[in-house]
Parts: sequence; structure tokens; C-alpha cells
Amino acid sequence: MSRFSIELLPLAADADPHIGTRLGVIKIGDFEERFEASTEFWTPARYKSQWAEGLNRLGPNSPKSCLITSITDPATANFLFWWPVYLIGQNLHFQNHVLFFSEIKGAFDPDNPYPHVPERSTTSETGERISEWVIPFSDALGARNALIDVSSPVLIAENPVQS
Repeated sequence: MSRFSIELLPLAADADPHIGTRLGVIKIGDFEERFEASTEFWTPARYKSQWAEGLNRLGPNSPKSCLITSITDPATANFLFWWPVYLIGQNLHFQNHVLFFSEIKGAFDPDNPYPHVPERSTTSETGERISEWVIPFSDALGARNALIDVSSPVLIAENPVQS
């Protein structure tokens, strides 16, 4: 059984596909959380593509990334929901954040969100512990590979972490 997955759930048979949100779920180890993903700006396929890219880019030269779970048009929105991911040694550290566009430098580019991933911190500005979920990098390989389109020319290393 995979210790990591992220997906948008299928629409219920009686659901209106024009409502503008899809229910999703992220599983990290024994933790599971459902989320609502706006589909007004990104399609389900675009979320899947970003998750694949976000996981695939992690490696020794790129130790931080993100998985966006809900975004609306940054030109009119104030924030997005995402999971910054940090590669530390052989482990992935996940944190659930809200990114407020007013708190970043420059415009937010949804095709390149990675420059806005903050440095990892384990305490908030007020000294509170930041919740974090940790799994071995190898536990995310199956999900990463499943998210990547098999027709894609992207080559996937089994473990980009150098020992």
C-alpha cells in the first residue's frame, strides 16, 4: 500500500460538473485530508500535471517544491492553498499552507510557483509549532510515477537523492 497519494475524486453520478469545485484527498503516511479544489481556473488535468511536476522536480539541486490543491485566477484572487514539500536527506517533509499573494514579491506565475515556496520553518512567527508530515522519499515514487503521463518524455530517476 502506498504511503503517499494525492488525487481529485470522481464526481458523484448526480453531481453538477459546472459547480466549480472538486473534492480531493491527500494521504501522507497515516494522515489523510480532504480538500476542495477550485476548477474555475485550473482543470483537474492541470492539477494532476502540477502535482507530477512538483514531485518530479525534487532532488539534490531542488530540495523544495509544492503541490497546489486549490487555485483561482491570481489576477483576481488573494490566495491559494498548497502543500510546500521539502526534501531533507532521504525524507519528504510536507506542510499545509495558504499563500497570500499580497505577501510575495512580484506577480505569482501559476506555471512556475516554485520560487514562492518559503524556506522550511518548523515554528510560526508567534512560536507555535508548524504541523508537518514526514515520509521517506521512496514512499512517494509510486504516486509520482502514476501522476506522470506515460507518453511524456520525462525520465524519472528511482531516487534523485545522493547518498
